[in-house]
Amino acid sequence: MSQDDLDDWALELAQAIVKQKTDQFSGIGLILYSPPLRLPTVRMVENELVSISVRDSTESAELLTPLADKSSPFHDGFHLIRADCLELTHICQFVSPPIPEGVTSIITGTAVGARNMSALLTSLAPSIELAVAISQSGRIVVYKEGRIRFDTATPGAARRLP
Repeated sequence: MSQDDLDDWALELAQAIVKQKTDQFSGIGLILYSPPLRLPTVRMVENELVSISVRDSTESAELLTPLADKSSPFHDGFHLIRADCLELTHICQFVSPPIPEGVTSIITGTAVGARNMSALLTSLAPSIELAVAISQSGRIVVYKEGRIRFDTATPGAARRLP
């Protein structure tokens, strides 16, 4: 899958999640990675590793959106997806990306809130293809290599950024 195809798939999935969200939606974080995963993670809720195909964005949104419900024990953390086969492999993970020196020059005015900051820093880690943060209100931000690839903060449409 090309980078543009992966970008498009991630945005399509995020938009499907936003379309299905309820007023109990707490927001959600997604990380698309290429194995081997080289990012420290810890599961936040007792669960087994999973292996679920998420190729179809609508069906995937039907699976992921309820996890972000405020009453779900899985509403915190990030859910990890293998980018090469679009397979959900980890749910409800605390991620601990390294914080590189000089990072303040990258992040100034970019990431607001813990989910977005985690997504931005995670996107800098080796093996990470994309990190997606969807806010409670439905704002979608997609990060790649510490930069915003998409941001739906502009009313009406997502912006693909360089």
